[in-house]
Amino acid sequence: MAQVNAGLQENISGVRVIQSLCSEEANLQRFECVNKTHLTANLSSSRLSAALLPSIELLSVIGIALVVVCGGPMVLAGDLSAGSLVAFVLYIQRFFEPIRDLGFRWSNLQMAMAAGEHIIEILDTEIQIQEDPHPVPLVCMRGEVEFRRVSFHYHASPPVLQDLSLHVPTGQSLAIVGYTGAGKTTLVNLVARFYDVTSGAVLIDGIDVRRLSQENLRRQIGIVLQEPFLFSGTVCDNLRYGNPSASAAEIVAAAQALGAHDFIMRLEHGYDTDVRERGSLLSHGQRQLLSFVRALLADPRLLILDEATASIDAETERLVQTGLATLVCGRTAFIIAHRLSTVKHADRIIVLDQGCLVESGTHAELLLQRGLYYRLYAMTYASLEVETAEM
Repeated sequence: MAQVNAGLQENISGVRVIQSLCSEEANLQRFECVNKTHLTANLSSSRLSAALLPSIELLSVIGIALVVVCGGPMVLAGDLSAGSLVAFVLYIQRFFEPIRDLGFRWSNLQMAMAAGEHIIEILDTEIQIQEDPHPVPLVCMRGEVEFRRVSFHYHASPPVLQDLSLHVPTGQSLAIVGYTGAGKTTLVNLVARFYDVTSGAVLIDGIDVRRLSQENLRRQIGIVLQEPFLFSGTVCDNLRYGNPSASAAEIVAAAQALGAHDFIMRLEHGYDTDVRERGSLLSHGQRQLLSFVRALLADPRLLILDEATASIDAETERLVQTGLATLVCGRTAFIIAHRLSTVKHADRIIVLDQGCLVESGTHAELLLQRGLYYRLYAMTYASLEVETAEM
């Protein structure tokens, strides 16, 4: 049944991709195959269940018949009283009552056993990120981050980061660029302690993140991802998610600072508009803007932007740039982005290649080095600037 539900959910979620590739028939056949397997298993289970109760009743009747056949001559011969024979018949009936009751509940018992295996498997899963039994309190984070010879790999995979050392002073905006798979997202995931380093240490304000409470650490970190997630409820509810005590004036001010106020006011009920499940009422770019506002309202000391402007069009991005300056002002910021407009104004840019730190400096300094950053710039941005100039 879990496989049927998983296949159904996958087909519904990916319906646009299926339609665009004209794969309806192929997906339907795969679903019918899974559904047929489920049907066959249910029919087999039903046959066994249907045979179980009659079998129990047959055994009960055979037991009573044996008692009568064996005990009847003994009663006639005077070796056994009639009352004792009736008692034995009743004993047989009472013996089969719990077995008969178990037969009625056998299918439910089988389902419970199957579900129990999955539940026990989850409960027995080892927690990889262990809390320090005596965490160090960090009441007000300054935002100084240091990587000391950090290496990391996922299980038995090749190293994602290798012997990386990096110091990010308080209030500095650090842009991280590199090819896909260079380790950019892994780097910021280690800061938020979604993973623990394989070797080395990540320190915030001089304290190893493994010595901090996860709740204490993440309450002071704001994260905006490439795929924004909104909850069912109003626009205002979603913006207050990281700061439930934010006033209406603060919400409006944050939205205006990031260029989101105008489109919010164009919605049917403004800030009280229901965004529906996962924010389906809004476009991808609008959900991304709300994620920026939500991060600003949370007022984190350390900010992580992971391809956060990738889904925003050029016109909206120009509106957001001023807001981003407000968002990162006075905060330590890690910015993962491919767009030059997001990267070049950072206080410092580092370039990762195959998990190693290969270049570091400002936008102008890295262009003069004519290394990997220069090649990325030439491939991605130079042609765009030429096209803009020609227009």
